[in-house]
Amino acid sequence: MNIIFDVGGVILNWDPVEIIKSFFPEEENPKEILNKLIQHEDWANLDKGVIEQSEAVRNMAERTDFEEQLIEDFFDHSAAYLSLKEDTLTLIEELKVQNHELYVLSNMHLNTIDCLKTNFSFWDSFKGIVFSAEVKMIKPDREIYQHILEKYSLEPENTIFIDDMSENVEAANRLGIHGILFKDAKTLKSQLADLLI
Repeated sequence: MNIIFDVGGVILNWDPVEIIKSFFPEEENPKEILNKLIQHEDWANLDKGVIEQSEAVRNMAERTDFEEQLIEDFFDHSAAYLSLKEDTLTLIEELKVQNHELYVLSNMHLNTIDCLKTNFSFWDSFKGIVFSAEVKMIKPDREIYQHILEKYSLEPENTIFIDDMSENVEAANRLGIHGILFKDAKTLKSQLADLLI
């Protein structure tokens, strides 16, 4: 079976609110900052690779009144904050031993991709990797799922997709891929067992 993993929230811990709180501990309204930074269109455009980080930094500084250097530091912080979900990695290693073909499909900025490739060594577990910014497509748009299927000659009915965002899972399901909404590694292992019989 082909099994496609998301990265943030599935393989790595990704909690935007906690990232905001950890970088801006004095701010009384972290959700307001969240809306102006991570949940803004600029962040999605970085994920899609259609704007440069320098442009996003300028836009974010204007929206927040933060200095541009502080925003740059925040980008570095958000990438470095991502930590490994050890139980998910253990499951990935088990699946690889069972000869399943493993892939990555992740929305991610170019600079974050570079950081994570340097900081983590699990990438060799995957037969193929598609990052949104590198292909200028983004989940949950249909085209990025079609891209990974075509690039690696995957048949939807023989492919499982795991993501922590329901809209991304639903988009995969519409293409005939078996989508699983990630909760935790223990639950995922049980869900996979049902599909891999």
